[in-house]
Amino acid sequence: MDIVCSSVSAVVIGTCNSLEKLTDDSIDLRSDEEDGLIDVRFPEGLSHDGELLVRSMIITLQDIADQYSDFIKFNIEEV
Repeated sequence: MDIVCSSVSAVVIGTCNSLEKLTDDSIDLRSDEEDGLIDVRFPEGLSHDGELLVRSMIITLQDIADQYSDFIKFNIEEV
């Protein structure tokens, strides 16, 4: 299970770092280690490049969730 948590964290943090370094998009990232929750918000929306990076992250997270469905729940909410 630790490998799953590490994988998800690496994908999300890596994507957020890429967004910060490669785009001008604004990111609000919160995590709760006890609950295993990572909450990423884009208060000003995403640029074309930002959207491409986020879509790539989603594909990767969906692949992880498919392989380890006993350990991970993956939800996307548009607010």
